[in-house]
Amino acid sequence: MGLTPLLGFGYRELPLTPSGFTAGLTLFCVVPTTLGVGISLVRSCKGNEALALFLTVVTNVVAIFIMPFWLKAMFSDSSGLNLHVDITTMFVKLLITVLVPAVIGKALRDLVKPVRQFAVRRRTALGIFSTCNLAFIVWLVLSGARDVLLDQKFVDILYVILLGVAQHLIYLVFNFTIVWFILRMPAPEAVAAGLMASQKSSPVAVTVISYITNDVVQQGLMAIPALVGQIFQVFIGSALVPLFTRVVKRWEAAQDAHILAGQGTATAAASGAEEGRGTGEGEELCGSSVCELVGQGSKSCAEGKDAATAAAGATAAGTEPGSEQASDTSSSCKGGDVEKGQAAGSKDGNHQQLRQRRQDQQD
Repeated sequence: MGLTPLLGFGYRELPLTPSGFTAGLTLFCVVPTTLGVGISLVRSCKGNEALALFLTVVTNVVAIFIMPFWLKAMFSDSSGLNLHVDITTMFVKLLITVLVPAVIGKALRDLVKPVRQFAVRRRTALGIFSTCNLAFIVWLVLSGARDVLLDQKFVDILYVILLGVAQHLIYLVFNFTIVWFILRMPAPEAVAAGLMASQKSSPVAVTVISYITNDVVQQGLMAIPALVGQIFQVFIGSALVPLFTRVVKRWEAAQDAHILAGQGTATAAASGAEEGRGTGEGEELCGSSVCELVGQGSKSCAEGKDAATAAAGATAAGTEPGSEQASDTSSSCKGGDVEKGQAAGSKDGNHQQLRQRRQDQQD
């Protein structure tokens, strides 16, 4: 509603015959997005359906307040379309016919439980009833201009069709350029925003036409571009569904691969930390065992040296017990050497056990 109406300033300069076609194309640039068609297309493309619904509600509410000003600028006296727009009158009519019924319906649905249950049970039937009412409005408007429409040349109708298609294609190119290359939105949100911003509502256009002029012939001529435009919006959108679906699925696959890669990195980091913790515990255990064994051997050897010194003193004194004590001391020292050898062997065994334990942890 902020930029797409600008195309209307170009369309109002087209020299179509009759001028009602030009006025209809101009007005169709100003109306908000479709009520249900756009959401259905977004759902089919795997886009963000919640965003599509949000854009539908916001644009249709905002249009009540800004559409009268756009129409006043479009159909000024200098435009040559001979249409008078009273901003206050149009605002009041839009407020009464669009906003008030929507607010009342929403309030009843949320606050009155039987109404909510009825709306849920009869959702399909209510949708069909709403569509039929819109079709009756269109039929009523076109019936008033039946004779004039039948008198129009096929070439004039073809121009209207081609211009309606061109309008939608211009909007698609412009909006998807914005959401993909400037805003860089994720694919589901980009599809929803691009499609919804490129849609225009023919029922709203027909309603507004009835507020601008009371001439039924003029109303019928102005309604033709809006009806043709929305029909080809559906055709073009349906043709683009496979393309947008592939884009969204490719984006989702890339996101899943990125998440899995992140999980793999985290798992590898956790495994590395666990391995480092196991190695540190093994080195600490090995160091404690070796130090304990070496300490015991050193203590035994020191005791043997003290005993040998005592035995030497006793031998110098010429006593037999001293000889026996020296012999015992020598045996003790030899025993200390044997214990050192056993400790070294035990150390090698401990290292082998620790290496085996780390291997088991890694496995």
